[in-house]
Amino acid sequence: MGQNQSTPAPPVLTTTTTVPTPAPRAPPSPRIFQAEQARIDCQVNDVELNMVRRDLTAKDEKWSTCYPEQAIQKRLETLRSETNAYINAKRAEQREANAAFQTKLDAVQKMTILSDELKKNLGGKLNEYKALTSNRENLEQYERRERRAFLDNSPQSGVSGVPGVRTGDDRALLTFWITYGVAIIMASLFVLNIYGDKLGAADIKSKAQIISALLLVAYFIAYYLISYYG
Repeated sequence: MGQNQSTPAPPVLTTTTTVPTPAPRAPPSPRIFQAEQARIDCQVNDVELNMVRRDLTAKDEKWSTCYPEQAIQKRLETLRSETNAYINAKRAEQREANAAFQTKLDAVQKMTILSDELKKNLGGKLNEYKALTSNRENLEQYERRERRAFLDNSPQSGVSGVPGVRTGDDRALLTFWITYGVAIIMASLFVLNIYGDKLGAADIKSKAQIISALLLVAYFIAYYLISYYG
C-alpha cells in the first residue's frame, strides 16, 4: 500500500513593522485647567440651582394645596408687592420725565424772555434810528430854507465898500469869475486857431463873436450851478 505523503506547506514570510511610539503630550497649563474647572463648576451650580427651584416649586404647590387660604393670601401679598414696586418705578420715571420737561420748559421760557428783550431793544433802536433820520432830514431842510432866506435878504447890502469886493467871499467869487472867463477864452482861441476855417471863423471878428457867445453860455451855466447846487 502506498503511503500518503503530505506536501509540506511553503514557509510564510512575516514582515515586522515597527510603529513609532507617539510622543507624550505636554500637560495642560494650570490656567487652562483652572478655567475648564471653573466652567464645569458653573454648569454643576446651574443644574443644582434648577433642581432646587423645581423642588421648591413642587413643595410650594403642595403647601398651597394643603393651605389654600394662606396660599391665596400669600399670592395676594406677592401681587400687592409687585404692584407697589411697579407703581413706584413708574412714579420715579414720571418724576424724572417731569424734571426733564421742566428743565426744557425753563430753557424755553428763558429763550422767550431773551427774545422779547431783543425784540424790545431792536424796536427801540429802530425807533431811535427813524427819529435820528427824521431829525437829520428836518435839519437839512431847515438849513436849506434858512440859507435861501438869508441869501434872498441880500446879507451884504449893509456892508460898505465897492460892490463885488466888499467881503472875502465877494473877492473869491470875483477871482473865480475872472479865472473862469480867461480859461474859456483861452480854450476857445485854441480850438478856433485849429478848426476856425471849418467853423467859418477865419477872421478875427468871427472868432470874437464865437468866443463872446461861448463866454456868455459858460457864465450862465456856472451861475446856474452855483445858485442851485452851491
